[in-house]
Amino acid sequence: MKNNKGFASTFILFSLLTLFLIVMSILLFTMNNSSVLNSGLKNKLLNDIEKNADRQLSSSLVVATIGEGEAWPSTSVEGWELTSEGNKLQKYINLDSAYGTLPQPTKANYKFVGWYTSSGDKITSETIMEDKGYYAIYSKFVSNNIICIRAASNELHTEKCNATQQNCYGHGFYASGSQNTDIITYGRVGSSTLTPGDAFDCDVNNDGEYNSKTERFYYVSRKYVSGAYNSATYDNNYASLIYYTHYKNGAPSLDGENSGTAYNTTLSNTAGPVTAKEALPNTTAWSKLSAVSKRNITDSSGAVKTANFDYGTKAARLITLAEIYNACGKTTELLQDGGFPASCNFMLENTRYSTNKISDGVYYTSDGKTRDTFGPWIETVYATNEKSVHRIDGYARNTAATDSNKTYYGARPVIDVRLENIDYE
Repeated sequence: MKNNKGFASTFILFSLLTLFLIVMSILLFTMNNSSVLNSGLKNKLLNDIEKNADRQLSSSLVVATIGEGEAWPSTSVEGWELTSEGNKLQKYINLDSAYGTLPQPTKANYKFVGWYTSSGDKITSETIMEDKGYYAIYSKFVSNNIICIRAASNELHTEKCNATQQNCYGHGFYASGSQNTDIITYGRVGSSTLTPGDAFDCDVNNDGEYNSKTERFYYVSRKYVSGAYNSATYDNNYASLIYYTHYKNGAPSLDGENSGTAYNTTLSNTAGPVTAKEALPNTTAWSKLSAVSKRNITDSSGAVKTANFDYGTKAARLITLAEIYNACGKTTELLQDGGFPASCNFMLENTRYSTNKISDGVYYTSDGKTRDTFGPWIETVYATNEKSVHRIDGYARNTAATDSNKTYYGARPVIDVRLENIDYE
C-alpha cells in the first residue's frame, strides 16, 4: 500500500518529536514528584511509553472514516479503537503485515462495498502495509439497486505479454514497443462518463459482493437494437458490458484454459448461436439479472438472418459486431489483420492474445498456462457465407469470419444493464 506517501515523513517526525516531549515531561515530573509516584507506577508509565514508541517506529496508523447516515457495527472490531470524533476508528498495522479484520459499517437502504483510499485504491483484509506513515481510508456505500460499480484503481487485471510476433506483441506490449511495457493492463478505471474499456465489478450472482476477480466486466457500448454494423441504432437506456473470460458448460473459464466452443455445430449460421448459447450462464447462476429477451440475429449489413432467436433462461448473450465497431472505431480496418486496436484488448483477456506459439495448436502464457481460443464469438453472422460467423481474433487482431463449427473461439457473456443500476458517475 503506497497511498498518502506525502504524509509519511511528516507523520514519523511528528510522532518522534511528540514522544520525546512526553518522555521528557514524565521524567521531569517523576524526578520532582517522587513522593507522589511510587516506583511501580513510574515503571508502568515508562514501559507504556516505550511500548508506544516501538509501535510508532514499526507500524503505521490507519484511520477509517464513515460518512453521514452511516453507523459502526454494534460490536467492537478487533484491533480498532474508536476516536473521540465518533465517526473514525483507528488501528496500528505493522509494516509488511495485512490489514486483517476490517470494520463493516451499515447504512439504511444501502450496501457497503468496501474501504477505499482518496486515490481510489481498494483496501481489503489482505492488503499489505508497505510503508510507514498515516493512512486514511473511507467507507463506500451504493444503493441496493446497483448491479455494477467501477473497478478500483489497484484491482485492474494485468498479465505479461508472452508473444514475440503477433498477438499482444503486435500491439506494442514489449519493453521497446509503443506501450513501453510488456505488462498488459485490461480496461481502465474511468471517470464520470461511460467510455469503452471502463472496468466494472458486477454483483451478477446477487451475493452482495462485487468480486474484482470473478465478476469483472468491461463497458463496450449502448445496447445494439438494429441496423448495419457501421450505422446501427442503440438503446441508450442500457449499457452493454462484456465479461472478462469465456463461459463453457455453464461455468467460467477462470484462466482461459479449455474454454473453446462452437457457435453452431450444424455449420448453418441462419439457425443462430445454438451451441454457444448453451455455454452461457443462466439466471440461476446470475440471479441478479433477467433472462435475455428474444433477439434478431443479423449479418453485418443489418439483414435479419434469424428472427426472434431465443436465448431461453440465459442471463447473457454474445457481443454484436455493431457494438464492437461503436466501441473500437467505425472502420473496415477492424476486418483486416492488425486492425483491432490495443484500446479494445479488454475483450481478449484470457485468450491466446497474450501467449507465445510453441508449436501448432499449443500457446503458452508467461506462467506456463495454455490457452485454446483466439477470442470470443460475435453474435453477428457473415453476410455472404451461411457457414461463417464473425469473431474477434487476438492473434490476427481482427474481426473477420470463421466457420461456425470451429472451437478456436469462445462464448463470452455480455450483459445489458440499465444505466440507473450502474454506479458510474
